[in-house]
Formats: sequence, structure tokens, C-alpha cells
Amino acid sequence: MLNKVMVLFAIVSIVASTSNAQNILGQLLGLEQPVSREAAEQAEIFSEHTEPKPEPSLAELINAEKSNYPKLVSTTEYETRSDCVMEIWDIYNVSLSEGIYAIPRMDFWLDRYIGDGREIYICDGSLLNAYHDDNNSVPVRWRMVRSSVDLILSQLDDE
Repeated sequence: MLNKVMVLFAIVSIVASTSNAQNILGQLLGLEQPVSREAAEQAEIFSEHTEPKPEPSLAELINAEKSNYPKLVSTTEYETRSDCVMEIWDIYNVSLSEGIYAIPRMDFWLDRYIGDGREIYICDGSLLNAYHDDNNSVPVRWRMVRSSVDLILSQLDDE
């Protein structure tokens, strides 16, 4: 037993130059330890711990930013998705000939910048949806929920 205590004392005294080792030695010897300033500051920070606010639902997030969502202007149905995509490229070519700045985002997605606003054309299968965006500030979430905004917002009415 005495050998174990001496080995422990030797190890602790070798690393006693650090405050951690001094604290360990103090605990072993039953001494009161001073509280470091850093520990006191952290205790003050964490003493005001409150329950985290619940995350807003998807419907609440969409409701908060829906004023920045582009407005659906028209929907045109084509026989096939290929026909819809061909219409997107026709709109793109007409835009180029008219000097309208147009960016094809994907083969089924075209943005046309007209004045301060933008027209967005998207093929959803064989449906060509045309949107108008007044402020060129479309929230990223709109791209994921654009075809189901009304369905998601109806959840707010159910609550």
C-alpha cells in the first residue's frame, strides 16, 4: 500500500507544474482548491442556463418568408416533359434575340431578368410553371417547397 501511495505521489509531483496536477494533488490530500478566474467566469455564463426555445416548424418558417417567394403567374400543360423542356429553350432563344438577360439554371429551369424583377420558368414534369419575382431575393427554401407551399401552410390553420 505504501508503495502505491509513493508511486502516485511521484507521478503527481512530476507533473505538478501544471494547475491540473496541483488540483489533483490537492484532491488526494483533501485540501481545498482555489477556483480559477476562468472557471468562475464559465460558472457565471452557464448559471443563467434556460431551456432552449423550440425550433420553428417548417410551416412557421415558410409563413415568415413567404412575402419574398415568387408568385405563380401561369401554368401550361404540355403532352410530355420533353415538350415542356423544349418550350423553356424556345423562351431562352427568344430572350437572347430580344436582348433579355436569361440564365438557364438546368435544362428544365430558366431565369429571365427583366428590369428589377425576374421571371422564373420551371418544368414540373409536363407542367410549365411561370413565376414572377419582384425583388430578386428568393429564399433558398422556396426552391425546395415551391410546389407545396399551400399544403404546408394549411398546417398552420389546423393548429
